[in-house]
Amino acid sequence: MLDYKKLQEMDLKEVANKTQIEFAFLKAVVNHDFELAHRFNVYGFVKILSKEYDLDFTNFLEQYDKYLEDNNLKQETQIKPNKTVTPRLDSYSQKSSNLFPIIIFLIVIALAGGGYYYFDEIKAFFTSKNNVASNMVSNIIDQAKTNLKNLSTTNEKDELKEAKAEKKKEDVVVVNIQEANVSTEETNSTQVAVLPTQNTQTLTQTTESTNNANATETTQSSNEQSESTENSINEGVVLFKPKTKIWIGTIDLKTYRKTNLVKEEDFELPLNKDQLILTGASALDIIDNNGNTQSFPAGASKRFLIRDGNISSISLGEFLRLNKGREW
Repeated sequence: MLDYKKLQEMDLKEVANKTQIEFAFLKAVVNHDFELAHRFNVYGFVKILSKEYDLDFTNFLEQYDKYLEDNNLKQETQIKPNKTVTPRLDSYSQKSSNLFPIIIFLIVIALAGGGYYYFDEIKAFFTSKNNVASNMVSNIIDQAKTNLKNLSTTNEKDELKEAKAEKKKEDVVVVNIQEANVSTEETNSTQVAVLPTQNTQTLTQTTESTNNANATETTQSSNEQSESTENSINEGVVLFKPKTKIWIGTIDLKTYRKTNLVKEEDFELPLNKDQLILTGASALDIIDNNGNTQSFPAGASKRFLIRDGNISSISLGEFLRLNKGREW
C-alpha cells in the first residue's frame, strides 16, 4: 500500500468528485490540519480513501488520535449510549403474532364462501354476455345475407327488364319490316289487278320488259355480290351471306353501345373496330378479308368476335365474359 501522503500528488478535486468526499477534508489531510479534519467523519473518509486508492493512513490516524488526546477530544468522538430503554410489549406482540394467522385464515374462508355462493350468478352473467354477443353476430350475418340476396335479386330484375326492352325493340323492327313488305306486296298486287283493263299486246310487252329488267337486275345483283366479295377481301371487311331473313346485333367493345338490324341480303361489317356480334338462328355464310368462307347451319344463335382485324366464332361463355355477364 502507498503512503497517504501520495494524496499531495493527486488532483484533490478529481478525488472529491470520484469518492464524494468533501474537498475541505482532503485539503485538511494533505496539510495535517487536524482541527479542520475533526469536523468531518475522519475514520469513514479514511476508510473510503484507503480502499479506493490503496493508501495506508496508519501514521495519519496515530497523529490524529494523539491530537484528540492532547486536546481532550477523544470522548467526543465516541458514540454515547442511549440511556432510554423502550420496554418490550411482550403480551401485545405475542397476542398480535397469535391472532394474525387466524385473521388471515378467516379472510380466506370468507372469500372462498362468497365465491362458492355467487358462483352460479357469476357464471350466468358471463354466459348471458356470450349469448348476447353470439346473437348479435348471427343477426349481423343474417342481415348481410339478406342484403346480398336483395341486391342480387334487384340486379337480376334490372337485367331482365333491359333484356325485355331490347327484345321489344327487336320485335318492333321486325314488325316494321314485315309491314313494309306487306305494303309492297299489296302495291304490286294492285298494279297487277289494273293490267286486265289494258290490251293483250301491252301486257305481253310489259311482261317481256319486266322479265328483261329482272334478268338485268339479277345480273347486276350477282355482279354486285361478287364485287362486294372482292371488296370484303381487299378492304378489311367481313361479308355476311344469310340464307333467309336474319336478325343481327352488334356491341362496341369500347363503348358497349348496341345496335341491331334485320337483314335478308348480303351485308358487310368492318374489321377495324373491335365488337361482339350476335345473330338469329338462321343459316348463314361469312367470308373474311382473306377470302376464307365459313358456313353455319340454322337452329341456334351465332356469336362472333371481331378483334385486331380478324373475326372468330366464340362460345356463350366467352360472349358473357366480354359482355360483362350479359347475353345481349
